[in-house]
Amino acid sequence: LIIKAAGNERDPLENCGPFPGVEYCIYDKSSSMWITSTESRNADYFDGGYDTVPLKGNAKNILTVGSVADIPGGYSSSADVEVSNFSSFGPTDDGRIKPDIVANGEDLKSASDSGTGTYTNASGTSMSCPAVTGSIALLIEHFRNTHGYIPLSSTTKGIVLQTADEAGDDPGPDYKHGWGLMNTRAAGQLISDDTTLNKHIVEGELLSGEMDVFFFYVGEGSFDIKATVVWIDPPGTPPSPSLDPVDTILVHDLDMRITELASSTSHYPWILDPENPEFEATRGDNYRDNVEQVSIDSPQEGWYRLDITHEGVLTEAQSYSLISSIPLVPEGATPDIFCSVDALSVEIFTGEQGVAQFELSNSGAGGLDYEIYVPDNSVPSAGLSAVPKRATSFDISIQPSGFDVNILGGGEHNIAAMPASPGNEAYRWDDGLSLIHISEPTRPY
Repeated sequence: LIIKAAGNERDPLENCGPFPGVEYCIYDKSSSMWITSTESRNADYFDGGYDTVPLKGNAKNILTVGSVADIPGGYSSSADVEVSNFSSFGPTDDGRIKPDIVANGEDLKSASDSGTGTYTNASGTSMSCPAVTGSIALLIEHFRNTHGYIPLSSTTKGIVLQTADEAGDDPGPDYKHGWGLMNTRAAGQLISDDTTLNKHIVEGELLSGEMDVFFFYVGEGSFDIKATVVWIDPPGTPPSPSLDPVDTILVHDLDMRITELASSTSHYPWILDPENPEFEATRGDNYRDNVEQVSIDSPQEGWYRLDITHEGVLTEAQSYSLISSIPLVPEGATPDIFCSVDALSVEIFTGEQGVAQFELSNSGAGGLDYEIYVPDNSVPSAGLSAVPKRATSFDISIQPSGFDVNILGGGEHNIAAMPASPGNEAYRWDDGLSLIHISEPTRPY
């Protein structure tokens, strides 16, 4: 992943234009000569400082870094983030979001060119950029240590943008802070949380005319949901030299949508209006960026479907990186579940109450949202045991009525699939006693 400083083109001392009456030089094309002038000239940016990211910082497949002031007390809200008065703003000429991310770039200790082993304090996006670069190097190392391979550059970029802290006056991205303030700790935690059982990070590939589908289940009281898709877009065709050309540089236009299945409500990605760069982000069809992000505040409990599709024609197979705050289940995936029972035998007699310890693991591709109960061996008064969804280690309180319960020994037991009602999957630990069933909420796939 190439990481580039956004530039310091909003510096009020260097880019405000000549002061009134000050003589300066200008190249006169008609005479092919340099001439002097005292004519008043506007600042080297649009009103508000927008459209000031230099040439290379506008590249679509890199990570462009802006600068903000330090937050000595640590981040608590978007109000803590103050963009540096020199940090360049987007958009690009075709309206893409730049910078991508911001980090502290003010008064940082840095190597000095005044002598060997000397240091100085400096400010600029050339300070925030190396800070982000060092953090990303550590994140890639952490990913390799936990996953056994080096992630795609789009995956690294997606993790950084997905876990960024909100910055700016309004929710969503903007042309000042990009997708927010880099949060290295949150990015590292997301990498750690990504396991076979809980897939937060997916590296996929889309062919022309195809669609990739994922599902996730939102439990009661869940936090806000956010998903980000990033792809390395093929090279576009640069427009002819002109002032602020708006020709779209995006070649492969991938789309992400999230649908709440119960209500059929669709959730769209964030978009910005380059004609009004100061306006807050809205939601709609993003046809400019090779980054899309969908967020859902206070989601309703139930199943959701996440689609990765595309518009137009893909000239070649397009790899992509999908990052999610909630574990994803690919369409058609099935769990491979094991139940580990406490090593001590437990015997619970009729009318008494006992506690058995269990631990679940899943080595398959499918996620597992579950509710657990102890069957009664045809005696309906055994009662239910409430277990939090997605808990992996728990105790079950058992109070049988009309029969005795024996948990013989411990160890790891395969939980085989058993017939269930249409659209539902159930599993049981079958040691001959049919002691425990694991029943999932209805799966939509």
